[in-house]
Amino acid sequence: MFRQISIVLFLILPACSATTEKYFVGESIPPTLIEPPFAKDSLEWKSEIEHVIKVQRNFNLNELELASREKHLRPDIFVQFIGRDITRKTHPHLYHLMDRVFSTSRDVTKHAKQYWNVPRPYLVDKRINMFITPSQGQSYPSGHAVGSYVGVQILALLIPTKKDDLENLAKKILQRRVLIGMHYPHDLIAGEQMARLVLGGLMQNKEFQDDFAVAAKELKKKSPALVATNNDALPAQ
Repeated sequence: MFRQISIVLFLILPACSATTEKYFVGESIPPTLIEPPFAKDSLEWKSEIEHVIKVQRNFNLNELELASREKHLRPDIFVQFIGRDITRKTHPHLYHLMDRVFSTSRDVTKHAKQYWNVPRPYLVDKRINMFITPSQGQSYPSGHAVGSYVGVQILALLIPTKKDDLENLAKKILQRRVLIGMHYPHDLIAGEQMARLVLGGLMQNKEFQDDFAVAAKELKKKSPALVATNNDALPAQ
């Protein structure tokens, strides 16, 4: 997983109105800024199909149960992983920040999915099983990958000591998305590329900067043991 934020200085993203949860709208990031998906029936595409089939031959019921729980990617999955005592009641500003981050990520991903219009693996090859209730929408890029990469990086800025653990959690979540037949491996790569663009846009967004600072102060006050460094402000750009 990526180790640093790729700041997209050339991408100036408009903020949404104060009444919306998103920091900016999905259309702000052109889908063509990520590499295109593999063409159907190309050697690369066929290799991806075979990879999914191979992965599905080796699984356990616990993995499927976890994949089912993770079908709807929410900030709670990552925040609660950091500490069960970090709840929406005890850390409202942190959850407010992460809810808006994930809402922005979803909108960007939705726009890109509609543009590329790639069907999910289980829909194009009968050898691929659909192990859980199917997700709506297209396959490319992976919304779980975009949301996971963005969410992990934001939380890692707030709580650096948890970065490695969060990245390992995200990696497992994304592996399970391939296991259940919802994504090709290339979807995950594209998701990481899109996540870098989303992160670049967030870092330039004044509302995000303000919410980040408030969440950092909340963590420092209520969970000082978790915060190893001074995170009152975003890293210098």
